[in-house]
Amino acid sequence: MTTPPYPGDIPPSRPPDPPTLSIVAFVCAALALLLCPILFGPAGIVFGYLANNKGEKYGKWAALASAVGLILGLALSLAVYNRT
Repeated sequence: MTTPPYPGDIPPSRPPDPPTLSIVAFVCAALALLLCPILFGPAGIVFGYLANNKGEKYGKWAALASAVGLILGLALSLAVYNRT
């Protein structure tokens, strides 16, 4: 049996939310570098921006990593497809 809370008692705190949007943005950065930079690069930038606005610690770094993945992925795909 639990006791009722008294006035002024501090309720138990919730554990912090996991950085889900930052993780998704970093995965999109890796996929932009390896698979499809046109699709996954902008998606990672958007997810990183949303994570940063949500207050996640690595949101801006995930957006930056996605932008770098987009640029490097495009350069890599151009280098591979133009080898003849």
